[in-house]
Amino acid sequence: MRIQEIMTTTIHSASPTTPAEEAWEYMHTKGVRHLIIKEGSQVVGVLSDSDAGGRSGATVRRNVRVGDLMDRHVVLVSPNETLRKAANLMRGHLIGCLPVIDNERLVGVVTIATS
Repeated sequence: MRIQEIMTTTIHSASPTTPAEEAWEYMHTKGVRHLIIKEGSQVVGVLSDSDAGGRSGATVRRNVRVGDLMDRHVVLVSPNETLRKAANLMRGHLIGCLPVIDNERLVGVVTIATS
């Protein structure tokens, strides 16, 4: 099975300059656990709900921007990679989200909850 068969093409994203509290509210409202952080068309990070402090993380988010909390070490995957490789990448890097890049363009996302 290939990534393109299971990825979601609905991409929730934000800018590194977005206030962290605003990003958290968006994540909470949309029911997503990860935001892809972009500068223009370039993926520069991933913000997980735990990076943002979770439900009781208001003090973590207070007066900071997404760029202060995001993980800058983004692991990317191609839509043609196998599901096994994606699982191994997530397990090996202890992450729950892989942005999917095709020809330098963000085309989807695979998370541990993607079905």
